[in-house]
Amino acid sequence: MLLSFAQQWIWFFHRLAPTSAVYNVAGAARMRGPLDQGELRHCLDEVVQLPRGAAHRLPSA
Repeated sequence: MLLSFAQQWIWFFHRLAPTSAVYNVAGAARMRGPLDQGELRHCLDEVVQLPRGAAHRLPSA
């Protein structure tokens, strides 16, 4: 499996300290204007439907 440079760093830090959250990035954004609650619900449902390990499975070797 080919990994991007960023994914290689995540893999490296995970191997170095598997229980650390060093590669997690927190953030916030302020949005203004009307909120389309139906669209927000749809987007969140799409994220929830992703396979549990889809975004963070890294090779163990």
